Amino acid sequence: MTMAVHNLLALHDIVLNQSRLTQIKRDELAPLLKQPNALTQYADTLIQQQNQQLLSNTITSAQALSQVIHRIIVQLNQSKKYLGQKKYNFIQRWLGIDLEQQVGSLQYLNELNALIDEAALLGHRVATEIHQSQENLQSLHDLRTEMAHYVVAAEQFLLEIDQFAKQQYLDDFKPRIQKKINTLMTSQTATDLAMLQMQLSQNVAMTILDRFNDFFFFFFPAWQQHVFNLQSVQTPQELQRLNEARERLIQTLDHAIKSANN
Repeated sequence: MTMAVHNLLALHDIVLNQSRLTQIKRDELAPLLKQPNALTQYADTLIQQQNQQLLSNTITSAQALSQVIHRIIVQLNQSKKYLGQKKYNFIQRWLGIDLEQQVGSLQYLNELNALIDEAALLGHRVATEIHQSQENLQSLHDLRTEMAHYVVAAEQFLLEIDQFAKQQYLDDFKPRIQKKINTLMTSQTATDLAMLQMQLSQNVAMTILDRFNDFFFFFFPAWQQHVFNLQSVQTPQELQRLNEARERLIQTLDHAIKSANN
């Protein structure tokens, strides 16, 4: 599920639609010769749409899931205290110490299961947020291609303009359109950086989610089975298998946190 972060093609390396370039020059750039003040609004709608996509992109639950995973690790590290093999003499049993241990074990397992349920709910939210973020990123890629059309159309228009406009109108217009092109390029550079950060955030969230799913669907059920077996038989071999299973759980969850922080 984890994806690599890919560098973006330069705007001028994107394959563009010549018909779209012609349309922009005819419908949006040519009218600016008669209404030069409107040049400030050229491609502004694209920038607004990009900003809207960036503002709506949030993967907030990944950090919360990471924190709950850390609490699960702490809880698992205490399992020996509550689930280890213990022998009680007659006095201890008469005092009810063995019953206290059973109550403590039950409470321990209930608290652990509550953390697992909380993490599972957060995992579902993270998956939903990742999906929404991927859709936003695709929209930004589409808008980026459209921005390339607007930039290249303006550059071509700047080269072609001498053929159909009087020089007296161009002395002021040409520097202004070049400035607008530079502004669009600068804006897109900032958006590109934000898009790369979106990819990184998605990868971090997916790493955490993948590791938790490994824990939840594979390692935790095996550990639960060992705990269940201990209710009837507490052999040294069974305790060893329980400890080994616990260590695998901790390693899986710990790797999720460390991978996400790298």
